[in-house]
Amino acid sequence: MLSISQEKYDNTVKECTKALDLNPVYIKALVRRGEAHEKLEHFEEAIADMKKILEIDPSNDQARKAIRRLEPLAAEKRETMKR
Repeated sequence: MLSISQEKYDNTVKECTKALDLNPVYIKALVRRGEAHEKLEHFEEAIADMKKILEIDPSNDQARKAIRRLEPLAAEKRETMKR
């Protein structure tokens, strides 16, 4: 069973995905979806959203910092999954 916060983040991912289907370069939706993915520990998806932000806006420091923070978390999760 999902906790209330997990459900909230799942809904955020769904809503932001809908917004991005309508406007693929909507940075605010990418940021929100990336943050929700991070909270759900979907680090690879969060990194993908942040990289997409950098494709749209290469000067976006928030996305660059998020990638630096998320990459070690994603690597750690991959290692855990191997075991």
